[in-house]
Amino acid sequence: MNRLVPLAVTLLAALAGCERGEVASTAPAAPTYSAEEIANARTVAYRVDGMHCGGCAAGVEEKLAGLKGVVACSVVFETSTATVSIVDASVTPEIESAITGLGYTVAPVDAAAEEAAAESDGDGEPTPEAPASEAAAT
Repeated sequence: MNRLVPLAVTLLAALAGCERGEVASTAPAAPTYSAEEIANARTVAYRVDGMHCGGCAAGVEEKLAGLKGVVACSVVFETSTATVSIVDASVTPEIESAITGLGYTVAPVDAAAEEAAAESDGDGEPTPEAPASEAAAT
């Protein structure tokens, strides 16, 4: 068993492209932010089209996490969304560029439009309130 461990490490290193036998992340070190910057961060959302699996989402998330100005991010393959907490709005073009650079299409999501769509019944119009007489009868 002990002879298999160095062999396994060598194989993993070869698969990762590391010649010295050390497996290291290719992601840049994430910037650090003060508690005040984190508390004042604002969240922006994007629609990311073209992802085929959770690995695609993980790659986008890793890329965004390394950008200066990004405090946190979450990319979900199933919903094709990226939610990014940023310290400064000036980073948004870099976010979009990073995503398109990976081969995906990206569009900012208008939070108000998303909320209205969630409240509608699917036809794009808000769901009407029940009349008071119907509400009292139920």
